[in-house]
Amino acid sequence: MKEFVQSEVTKLVLEYKETGDPRLYQEIRRRTKRLVWGVIRSYGMMDYPPLILEDVEDECRGYVLMITIDKYDVERKANFETLYTWWCRSYTRAKKGCYQRRANLVFTPSVDQAMAKNTDIQETAENSQDYFAKRDLRIFSDARKEIATIFGMN
Repeated sequence: MKEFVQSEVTKLVLEYKETGDPRLYQEIRRRTKRLVWGVIRSYGMMDYPPLILEDVEDECRGYVLMITIDKYDVERKANFETLYTWWCRSYTRAKKGCYQRRANLVFTPSVDQAMAKNTDIQETAENSQDYFAKRDLRIFSDARKEIATIFGMN
């Protein structure tokens, strides 16, 4: 049986779990960036808008990383990167499914044009025959109004 050899990131994670030093956490984040983008590429999300890609990357390098650090157990004789990759895959798969189900609301040109013309979003969704636009209107209308105010579209 092969002897278990710890990677550098695994050693950093173990040291971080002992000390809690924020500099170690930043170093772990820096060294796992390529893993995150590898997972995003492997799930075919590179055609998504940059804002969505940033969201997935930030969550993987923040929330998902903290979960993985907490759940990592060196006694299982696996490197940290293996567990982290699985958690990133799970999160990325879930987010991709979420965006695919809501893509026709988020990326509908008629809603974007209506916002640019300063018309009411509800009127546009009511005129649309799209099931998701009607069902998810209450979820996204506040977010879309915030985006419109940020970019000066209202």
